[in-house]
Amino acid sequence: MYRHMFAVQWKWARAPLAALCVLAMMTPALAMRAGLSSVVNETPRDLSTFTAALGFGLIFLSIVTGIAVQAAGSWPDVQGKYVYPLSLPIAWRSYLMYRTAIGLTLLLLPTLALWIGGSLAVATVPLPATLHTYAGGVAFRFLLGSILSFAIWSALVQLSGRRVTLVALCTLLAVIALPLLAGALGANIGSSEFWNGLLNPPSPLAIFVSRWALIDV
Repeated sequence: MYRHMFAVQWKWARAPLAALCVLAMMTPALAMRAGLSSVVNETPRDLSTFTAALGFGLIFLSIVTGIAVQAAGSWPDVQGKYVYPLSLPIAWRSYLMYRTAIGLTLLLLPTLALWIGGSLAVATVPLPATLHTYAGGVAFRFLLGSILSFAIWSALVQLSGRRVTLVALCTLLAVIALPLLAGALGANIGSSEFWNGLLNPPSPLAIFVSRWALIDV
């Protein structure tokens, strides 16, 4: 059953997945070539700062990757009103487990592409003894970030179906507006303790605010 469902989901996901793999592989190389030749002077601090800034783009790419891979597997089911999964001789829970396992397997491909692209990008940069490369670490963070966005988008799809995009936008607006509203009402939601608890370990969201630097001390 896994092989059958994998073949079906691969047909749905291969086009966006190929684009994501190319983007993940080319982004570090293009950014390093363009940025280091025109923005920084290649001092140790400049290299570390530049690759940390590049990490913000990779964070966004990991979020897009998780959503795209999940949507490629779930959107045909939502559009078809779940006729395909209901026609399979397995329980709904088993179907969801297969879908999740296949999606997580597919996420390994852009992660591998990023690791290769990052390794090639930093290999072209002469480094002083005080700096090291972390292509593997950034790729691992990319995998964790894409898995988290995959999981969140999966939950939204299960809760809202075709209205998932609207629900996601409303949730984002609520996250932005909630601190403003709480501040107007005199609540202490904007305190550093609240945000530290939300964004620092062991919160899973900490992966999106950690340092994603291909070159660092």
